[in-house]
Order: sequence, then structure tokens, then C-alpha cells
Amino acid sequence: MIRSVALAAALLLAAPATLLAAEPKGAVPPVERCAAEGRGDASRVAACVRGLADREEARLVRAYDAAMTRLDETQRLDLEEMQTAWVAFRDADCASYIGQTGMETRGPERAAACAYDRARRRADELDQGRRPRTEVFWPVGAEGDGEARARRAAACVKQIDGDYVDGARDCLGKLADKEDARLNAAYAAALGRLDTPARKEALRKAQRAWIAWRDLDCADYLEPSDPDHHDNRAFVRMGTCSYYRAGERADELERYPAHKPAPVSAVQEAARCDGEAYDVLDCVGELLDAQDARLNRAYQAALAQPEPGRTALRNAQRAWIKTRDATCDAVLDVDPDVRVGLQGNIEVTRCLLKQTEARAAVLERQAKP
Repeated sequence: MIRSVALAAALLLAAPATLLAAEPKGAVPPVERCAAEGRGDASRVAACVRGLADREEARLVRAYDAAMTRLDETQRLDLEEMQTAWVAFRDADCASYIGQTGMETRGPERAAACAYDRARRRADELDQGRRPRTEVFWPVGAEGDGEARARRAAACVKQIDGDYVDGARDCLGKLADKEDARLNAAYAAALGRLDTPARKEALRKAQRAWIAWRDLDCADYLEPSDPDHHDNRAFVRMGTCSYYRAGERADELERYPAHKPAPVSAVQEAARCDGEAYDVLDCVGELLDAQDARLNRAYQAALAQPEPGRTALRNAQRAWIKTRDATCDAVLDVDPDVRVGLQGNIEVTRCLLKQTEARAAVLERQAKP
């Protein structure tokens, strides 16, 4: 069982009916949408966010059950232990937002936002299936600071030369030392912002639970493809995981006791579009329209630069359009069954969404002074 009765009891406070009617579309993050529709009524906002959390919890249960069916007996036991540790962390972390001094009205909302964010991110990881033992750690949906960390780790991994991994491990060790120092400082600062012994103890409990889950999560990478032979790269994978998780937790503690859910990419939202084929196509199409608008805004902002940068940008954009079209046209060549009909349109639209969202992010960075 991966549900938590304790957390449910803490979150299911008396509140009006949820505002949430359907999966949010477009560029507005779901929690922000709840805040806007709640119009300052903390109980209504909290109820709306709890609706988001409930839906992601149901998806997490399905993802966990599906993952268990794909594993052998030993792997199932490992995943069960890991998931139990994750639930303990999630429960302790989210419960710590309730009852904080100065947060009597916002505490339930932030606890619900925590539960939503944790369930969504964990379901995304499990939805991807068990990660192959030969792949380098790259968390699902990593973007922003998380993507930057993953890319720095990937640069270290490039130092692997056959069975020689010492260069990669030394590189990762230096990165991990910096993130561990930042994590320790963020944890101490977060404790300092809490003004009662009970609140401090709640954060300590959450941090101990996080460490227990982190250790199990990253140690999972030590399991080799061949149980009789340890792969030296397994230690690199474990080191990358430890480095990334430390940075991820430091980001969270630097904001504590505020809770800002990790960003939801349009591609991640599209993965949740379901129903009849026409419904899926409409859902993904709405997300694409939003990213097209975002792309156009970013492009116009980036064009504000002087020459010769403006001409270079126009040329780069024309080249990107050609690459995007060729990439998404090729989707139909992968599987003859999707070349025609609605499924083909859906796959092409998903491809266009992925390409457009990525290009918009690039142009937004270029437009920043």
C-alpha cells in the first residue's frame, strides 16, 4: 500500500467543494490556476489543490501497480521498500506545513500543494518504467535548475573511459560536495525560520525521512544488470543520483516553509491527456496552441537585439522550423500503423509540442538581458 491514512486525515479538512473541474490546459500551472479561481479564499484554494493532489495520488497508485507487474521478485521487494520510504518522507514533509505559526490559513493549502507536487513527480518517475541499469541518471521532467544539474553531471559522465571511471567519480564528488554544503546551509536556515520546537522537530523528521529515501533511491543504481558482476559505472550512476537529489532538496529547503511545486512542462501535461482519440487530439492541440503563443512572444522579444544578432536570429529560426518539420514528419515513418488517421495526427502534434516548447525556452533565455 502506498497511500497514507495519516496524511489523508491531515489534509482532508472541512472545506467547500473543490473548484477543480478538469485538467488545466495551456501555460497556467495547475496550482496557480487554483489560486486564481479561489480569489483569496484560502479554504477554496486548498480544496482545489487537494483535488489536484487526489488525482495525482490515483495516478501514482496506477503507476506503482504497473511498475510492480514489470519486475521480478527481487526488484519488486526493492521497489516496495523504496516506495515505503518515499511515502514516509512525503507524509512527514507535507504534514510539516500544517499548524505553523503565521500560516494558520495558508498551511492546508501549502500542505496540499506539497502532496500534489510529490505525487505528480513520483508518478512521472514510475510511469517511465524501471530505469535501465545502463543509463545515466536523468530525472523525469528535469528543467530549470534541475536540468542544469543534470547537464553538469552528464559532463562528468563523459570522462568515463571504458572501465576507467575514476575521473567521472572525482568530478561528481566535487559537484556533490558543493550541493551537500548548500543543502546543509539551507536546512540550518530553514530551521532558523521556524519559531516553535514542534515545528523544528517536524522539519527534522521530514529531513530524516528524506535521507532514508534518498539513500535507498540512489543505492538502487548499484544493482548491476548481471547480479554476479558489479559494473563500475553503477557507482557513477549512484553518485549522479546523490548529487542531483541533494541539489533538489536544497532548492526546496531554501524556499521552506513556502512550497512552490516543481514546474509542469507542456509535454508532461500532454502525457496525461486521455479519453477518446478526438479528445486526446484536442487536449494536445490546446497545449500546442499555448506553446506556439509562448514561442511567438519569446521570438519577438529576442528580436529586440541589434544587428547583426537580429538577422542571425531570423536565420536560426528558419533553420529550426525546417528541422522541426522534418523531425515531426519522420514520426509517421516509425510505425506504419500511425501514418494515417487520428493516431498519426496525435503523434505529430505531440512532436510539434515537444519541439515548440523546447525552442520557446531557448528563445526566452536569449531574450533575457
